[in-house]
Amino acid sequence: MKYNVAIIDSGSGGLSVLNTIRRQSPELNLHYYADSCFSPYGEKSSEFLKSRLVQIGRYLEALSEPVHAIVLACNTATVEGIDALRRAVSIPVVGVEPAVKPALVNPNVSRVSVLATPVTIGSNRLQALISLWKNDKQVQLISSADLARLIDSADSRSESALCKEIERICSEVTVFRPDVLVLACTHYPLVRDRFEGSLHGVEILEPSSSVSNQLIRRLEQEICIDCISDEGLPIGGVTLHSSGDEGDLKSLHRWCDDQSAVMGKCHLNFHTTVLS
Repeated sequence: MKYNVAIIDSGSGGLSVLNTIRRQSPELNLHYYADSCFSPYGEKSSEFLKSRLVQIGRYLEALSEPVHAIVLACNTATVEGIDALRRAVSIPVVGVEPAVKPALVNPNVSRVSVLATPVTIGSNRLQALISLWKNDKQVQLISSADLARLIDSADSRSESALCKEIERICSEVTVFRPDVLVLACTHYPLVRDRFEGSLHGVEILEPSSSVSNQLIRRLEQEICIDCISDEGLPIGGVTLHSSGDEGDLKSLHRWCDDQSAVMGKCHLNFHTTVLS
């Protein structure tokens, strides 16, 4: 039996989570839903996000081919909408949380930089996470209003701006001299190699492995299977869906590590296809 997992974000950021799930559990069928026409979620109200995610969740549950779990691969969507989505659907919903705790509880770490969007930097949830685990550690918060957008639109025209923004961020990190850099937006691991190329000796943490592990645990619990990652199962595929235009689908395909696994790219008009 094939197990279908839906991964939701407003843009391409959640593909960092999809790529990790694909590496760890290649037998899963992964369906990526980029709600591009309402990107970025970080600029939307809490009430809008709750309503939107519930609509998408109900749409996924109503598909003829069942979806066995949903991953909210977006920090903002998790904070604002995961509880409402869990109440609205009967399948497991897994969210994402910045890798702040593992950075701060490491006894060998004394200085931590956290890179996030302005909305996340200003959120009570991030501040509470830091306050809970900080102890005597020094924490630097770095905000980027542009990096996620530049990753979403990455092409030859925006490459220069993307490089400049990463250079600016790396300069701030270098001055602080942290032991760890936490990438607190799912977009940022898509350009992790660029940070690693500039920040020698700085460990980089992001949550995709934790999300993937939690997904497998929930599937095993809910579907009552002994082990999802059974080597006897055939390899699954990847399907890309977007509520935006054809250009959005091309951008999504670019950020898939295993591009040969992409079985289809579909435009979805959630205005008309989402169940109310």
